Formats: sequence, C-alpha cells, structure tokens
Amino acid sequence: MITGEAEFEAALHEADGLLHPLPAEGSPEHARLMELLKDLARWRPNLTTPAEPAIAAERARLAKHLDAFEARMTPHYGPHWQTLLGGNFRFK
Repeated sequence: MITGEAEFEAALHEADGLLHPLPAEGSPEHARLMELLKDLARWRPNLTTPAEPAIAAERARLAKHLDAFEARMTPHYGPHWQTLLGGNFRFK
C-alpha cells in the first residue's frame, strides 16, 4: 500500500521499469506489475491545504460579483440570462 508521495514515485518508477519489455502473463514480474498498478490506482494524495479558507472567501466574493452582474443583466436581456449566469454555475 502506498502511503506517501515518495512511495508513489518509487512504485511508478518500478512499474515503468517492468513495462519495458512487458512481462509474460503469469510470470513473477507480471504479478508484481499488476500489484503495483493496483496500488498506484488506489493511492490518493492529501490535497487538503491550509489555504482552503482563502479559497472559500474568494468563491464567496466571486459569487457576490456574479449576483450583481446578473441583477444588472436580467432587466436588459430577460430571464434567459438568469439561467445562463446562475444555477449550475454557482460556487456556493
């Protein structure tokens, strides 16, 4: 099981080495390659960063600007713009 970036890089390098030439199916090298590929596919890096509150604040700021833009555009261009600018495109 891969638990960190260094282990991921090592497993990736090892798997790359086993790909050239591709080992015969059923060989120990093939079994190792399959094990490495499964481990590589299961690994998830920790993407949580201390900057998340800043990102949330920026999203809120952008949502306010979008609301203001939508309020200005709707009277001029009709309700079509509400659907285009709002709804699924919001980051709230």
